[in-house]
Formats: sequence, C-alpha cells, structure tokens
Amino acid sequence: DELMQDPVCTADGHTFERAAIAEWLAGHDTSPSTGVQLPNKDLTPNRALRNSIDEWQETYGMHLRRADIAIEGRPIAAGSFKTVYKGSLRVHAPGGASKTVVVAVLKMRKG
Repeated sequence: DELMQDPVCTADGHTFERAAIAEWLAGHDTSPSTGVQLPNKDLTPNRALRNSIDEWQETYGMHLRRADIAIEGRPIAAGSFKTVYKGSLRVHAPGGASKTVVVAVLKMRKG
C-alpha cells in the first residue's frame, strides 16, 4: 500500500519492489504473478517506473502513508496473488487542508 522505492522487473516482465521479490525468489523459482517457472532469477531495474514515481512525487509534493489509505468493503477483482479493492485516499494539501478521493487498492499476497 506504499509507493515502490526500488521497482525491478523479473524475467517474465512483471514489476515488483526489489526487497519483496528478492524474498520471494529466495524460496521459489516461479513468478508470484502467474505461478509459472521463471527462466532465471535476474532482476532488472524498472527505470521508467522509478522515473514516473519520482515525477509524481515532485508534482504532487507528497508521499503516501499507509494510514491515509482505507479499503472499503469486499474485493472488486482477485487473482492468484493479488486482490483489488475499492478504497479511499486522504490527500493532504499544503496548509493542512485534506480531501478524500476514491482509488483502487492493489494488495499482493505472499504465496
């Protein structure tokens, strides 16, 4: 529920936070997204996503905090290792004002 700090791609093209996928790959040789065996355990930095995250943070001048994200109700979609929920995000503006916006929240499950 937080912005990625070090996004990397696995051999099958899926992107994960480096620490999370490294932990997964320490005990598995499959993709947590598809369950299919990976041809290798190489991790490639996803520079395009990292640059987009940096640009978004500069544009909006904020970092998301887990406490600002709320999941509302039942899942709206689910897969083998992930579930999507309708949620809300409390956005803090300069000067102390805040507003709440509707968002999709993706939760990954450990397999």
